[in-house]
Amino acid sequence: MKAAKTFAGFVVALCLGMAASISYAQSVDGPFVSKQQLVSFWQAKATRDNQATYIALNGYGVYSFSNGFGPALSLDYYQCSDGLIYTNCNSIKGPISSRDKLYPTVYTMMGSSISSTTIYLDGTPIHGTPGFSPSSGSFRYKTCPAPRSYIVLDQAFTNYGDITGMNCLPQL
Repeated sequence: MKAAKTFAGFVVALCLGMAASISYAQSVDGPFVSKQQLVSFWQAKATRDNQATYIALNGYGVYSFSNGFGPALSLDYYQCSDGLIYTNCNSIKGPISSRDKLYPTVYTMMGSSISSTTIYLDGTPIHGTPGFSPSSGSFRYKTCPAPRSYIVLDQAFTNYGDITGMNCLPQL
């Protein structure tokens, strides 16, 4: 009986030790639950890989490692509507890191009707012909000012219904 208890205690201790040492794989793209988790991930990765790295969150620099080799790896992260942090929120509302990603973002929603959709950035049409009829929709995006600016939806009008935009993200 005493041997069985000792053996059971050993098995429990062994399992707890193994569980504590398991390292869950974190994707470079996220999700991260906090700014601190994002920074900790990159501190470990940049040091291990010895690569120059610059990380921004909501347009503001949160981590920089300059002792590495090669050109600096530069990534932009955003706190998405679900509260988690990703490089891409996969949302028509954004945030979107650059102008050249606007068309593919709207295309994911509009599909083939993108040809009759007008996309504006800061009041200037960048895709489609304003006033062209029939129209499948109008998407109005704005640039959010930050050291590394990004783009969010201001408002949209589509055949599927109107879409309310979002505010620029806070510095975390």
